[in-house]
Amino acid sequence: MNPTLMLAIGTLIYTFYAWLTFSPSMKMSSYLIPLGIGMAVAGNFLWIMMARSIHQPAVLVYYGMLWDSMITVSFILVPIVFFGVRFNLISGIGCGLVLAGLTLMKLGTH
Repeated sequence: MNPTLMLAIGTLIYTFYAWLTFSPSMKMSSYLIPLGIGMAVAGNFLWIMMARSIHQPAVLVYYGMLWDSMITVSFILVPIVFFGVRFNLISGIGCGLVLAGLTLMKLGTH
């Protein structure tokens, strides 16, 4: 499977996973734990399949950066888009620094 397609599927998985963890009704549901475990396993399986399909270390570092950023962005945007969470300026700068830090860590490893 194409790594870009796997990244897109991973985005859907982690967006749903983030929604599960922020949804007040799902937090009270008996389905939260099995669905959460299922999403975690599906996401990790997809990452392993992606890593297995990419043979060049530099390309894997690039996709790893995208993968980590996708997860971080999912868990930042889901509460903003679906649950009305609002960040102030300092929180917004912090989110930007998190993404910049992930990028710098990944770029510094090759």
